[in-house]
Amino acid sequence: VNIRPQLSNEVTQQRAFTGQWQVVILLVVPIILIAWRYSFRKLAISLAFLTVLDGALGFIVTDHLGLRPWPYVTILIFRTLVYLLVGYVVSWLANEQRQQNARLAQANRQLSAAASTLEQLTISRERNRLARELHDTLAHSLSAVTIQLEAVDALWKTDPDKAHAMLERSLSLTRAG
Repeated sequence: VNIRPQLSNEVTQQRAFTGQWQVVILLVVPIILIAWRYSFRKLAISLAFLTVLDGALGFIVTDHLGLRPWPYVTILIFRTLVYLLVGYVVSWLANEQRQQNARLAQANRQLSAAASTLEQLTISRERNRLARELHDTLAHSLSAVTIQLEAVDALWKTDPDKAHAMLERSLSLTRAG
């Protein structure tokens, strides 16, 4: 007669504490989300509130069922430590990702500035190249045309055919320039 209530009490206690591990699975996702979105400090505060609330409810249930509270306290402490560990890891990973995103954004800004500077430098070099080419080609062509036109002017009255040929060469050189 004495053994039956004790077995029933042990079975009830086992069933009550077995259900505690289902709570771990249920609460891991919100803890991961809180750790990812907020700081570890806010997660720790949330876990402290959750642990106090869970402990109070656990003591009420164990008292109501006439169960020993110490196995429940052990599970509660272990579960809270697991939550803190998972939260810390997730919070650390989220912080690392935020820092990496900030470094990446800074590198993108620097790359954009370098690309803009390179573009301006390329434009400036191309303008300088065109200016040199125009100066060298055009100055040479104009000098040659000037000399040929002066020769045409001098030959115009004495040898009109030769002057006409020089005039044609001058026109051709002008077109080429």
